[in-house]
Amino acid sequence: MHEPDVLIITTGHDLQDGRLVRHQYSLLRAGVRVQLHKVQSRSRFLRFFLSPLIVYRFIKKSSADCVILPDPELQLFLPPVIYKKVAVISDVHEDYEKVLFDRSWISRGMVPFVKVITKILRKVRERWSHVVVAVDNSVAFDDYLIISNRPNHVDLPSPPEAPPLKRLVYVGDIRESRGLSAMLRLVQASPDVDLDLVGPCANEESLYQQIEELDLAGRVQWHGRCSYKQSWEIAKHCLAGLSLLSPTPSFQEAIPTKIWEYWAVGLPILATDISGQSRVIHEAKGGVVGGHDELAKVLDIWVHNPKEAQRIGSQGREYFLQTRTGDEKEISDAVEDAIFAYKVQIQ
Repeated sequence: MHEPDVLIITTGHDLQDGRLVRHQYSLLRAGVRVQLHKVQSRSRFLRFFLSPLIVYRFIKKSSADCVILPDPELQLFLPPVIYKKVAVISDVHEDYEKVLFDRSWISRGMVPFVKVITKILRKVRERWSHVVVAVDNSVAFDDYLIISNRPNHVDLPSPPEAPPLKRLVYVGDIRESRGLSAMLRLVQASPDVDLDLVGPCANEESLYQQIEELDLAGRVQWHGRCSYKQSWEIAKHCLAGLSLLSPTPSFQEAIPTKIWEYWAVGLPILATDISGQSRVIHEAKGGVVGGHDELAKVLDIWVHNPKEAQRIGSQGREYFLQTRTGDEKEISDAVEDAIFAYKVQIQ
């Protein structure tokens, strides 16, 4: 059996991670053979210090023309040793220095060490990657190619014609900085509404404890990690999508992927008022941003007038469709550029 032309290999992402799935679908549509592979670790220590060795061995056995590395530890350790063996693309999803404020496992004493590592990481990936791609300009430097997280609408289900259910939905990592407590309080304040949580939870004990304390048993359904398509089949029937991010440094200018995905399936958005997502939601007229009380009032209107929610969701979908870019082709172009640079280098 012929090995893939492109290998996307990860240590920290689920294989159903939206960005990895979008890369895979886009490359397949471009006629590129592609394989997604994950190296699982039992602990964070093993992930950072043992998994890169396992990944290296896997790459050596593969006959892929190009390898895409989406994790910081892989971008730190692998490019110098595989640079002359295969075309290398480092895919930057986040500003790792800002993410320091969004990871509970990074203690205050670790911060100086992690900051030094992130600076070394940047130098390594830029020196030994044939191409570096980034999710947006907030995490990009000179010569990075921007490949946003905007999905292709053909990868997501179409909005249903039936009226929406009286349910809110959140798709993504479930943690406090992503608005877990805020989502639960919003549901508590809206007794006619239930909540679907779709994605991995950083602290299951805290989730269940808050559900019990707020008397939300039976009204909140945690689906866990679902496939990309299954996640949006669940979401498309709901009244609205949630993006209640905390104003951490890593989120201030971010436009979460779920914004585009909610609109792709026709959902209006209820979101916190932080600059990145607020700007695009206001421009699209595809949702409402604000604090708890404002969002609760809007939600009450939508519960009693679901056609208004559908109208706003339709505006968001129209904006999403009208502002499409060339992202669908950019990942295959990046692969071509990386392979070309690799061939020039080994000549």
